[in-house]
Amino acid sequence: MKKINLMILLLFVASFFASCSKTGSAVEITHIPVKLKEDGNWSLLELKTGKLMFEGEFKNKPSVVVEGIFISENDKGKKFYNRIEGEKNYKQIAGPFYTAQPFTEGIAIVCKEDDYVSAINTKGEELFKLKPENGVNFEYVGQCHEGMIVFRAKNGYLGYLDKEGKVAIKPQYDYAEDFKGGLARVSKNVKNKDNIQVIDKDGKEITKLDYALSGNIDGGLMAYSNTKNEFGVINVEKDKEKLITASSKYEQIIIRNGDIYYSVDEEWGMLDAKGEIKIRS
Repeated sequence: MKKINLMILLLFVASFFASCSKTGSAVEITHIPVKLKEDGNWSLLELKTGKLMFEGEFKNKPSVVVEGIFISENDKGKKFYNRIEGEKNYKQIAGPFYTAQPFTEGIAIVCKEDDYVSAINTKGEELFKLKPENGVNFEYVGQCHEGMIVFRAKNGYLGYLDKEGKVAIKPQYDYAEDFKGGLARVSKNVKNKDNIQVIDKDGKEITKLDYALSGNIDGGLMAYSNTKNEFGVINVEKDKEKLITASSKYEQIIIRNGDIYYSVDEEWGMLDAKGEIKIRS
């Protein structure tokens, strides 16, 4: 078996999971791309077994494998979707595309050169094409999370599409996150001030956030800090109920998959929902 450039592998894994934690996206990744030292080509490494699927099959770096599908790129920069069909086999199912995103919830956002942004399913079939609709021109389209897709209109504002490609929440925000647990954090800039709020999938405001900093929504919980840089945790589903009152004893609080992590002197530990220490820093 050809040797893998271990440093590249470690850097890729670290950077991938760092980016994954920012989005809060829960996807099952079965293979990751690795670069071979012998010829500089790329292969796919199966995480479960540690085996190489293909030995130097790709000159350009492929994507991770999600839902059994990965994206490859040819020498002209065109992108293709491929399905793994065996230990050493894969089948091209769609392409070429000018831009291509990984699958989430069975949907991938793609764009052919000189064409409108569209979406395909895992069979490579087109689901919808985003032609200008009711005065909305689509400039950027994100990934599908909980049946909702963030998009940016050409006027610069962000909104949400549903899984059918219809505008579910009109573009009106300066900032918008993916939905998680039926909620999303959005922001509007009014008179040079960011008005941050939490909305549901109907675009209804659940609560306003008037904190110096506010983290991602996770299981209805959100880390926040006040103007004194003191961190705490609120329940955004219960009218900002303070589960953990902001305190200077926490340098930072981060919530991931329902777990509450805190740091003291740059060392990390874990809290329960009442602020009691589960694992000391």
